[in-house]
Amino acid sequence: LEELLIMLMREAKEDNPDFFPTKESMENSIAEKIIYIIEDRIYSHITVNDICTELNYSRAYLSKVFKASTGFSMNEYITKLKIKEAKKLLLLIWSYNNFIRINHS
Repeated sequence: LEELLIMLMREAKEDNPDFFPTKESMENSIAEKIIYIIEDRIYSHITVNDICTELNYSRAYLSKVFKASTGFSMNEYITKLKIKEAKKLLLLIWSYNNFIRINHS
C-alpha cells in the first residue's frame, strides 16, 4: 500500500508539477492571508499575536515569512496601512468641510 501511494504521488507530480505546492508558494499564500486579516481588521485593534493565533503558526515563523514576502515586518505593515487609512479619512473630512463651506456661501 505504501509503495502504491508513493508511485501515485510520483506520477501525479510528473503529470502536474504544480500538484504539490512549493515552499515559496505556501509562504506567499500565508503572507496573503496575513495581509487579508490586517486589511479586514484595520479599523480595530489587531496585534501580531492575534494573527498568529488565528493562523496557528508561531510568531517567529510568521514574522520571517511575512518579512520575506513583503519586505516589511507585520507591525510596520499594520502601521503603514493605518496611516494610509487615516490620510483617506482626513481627506474625506476635509472634502466634506469644503463642500459645506461652498454650499453655505
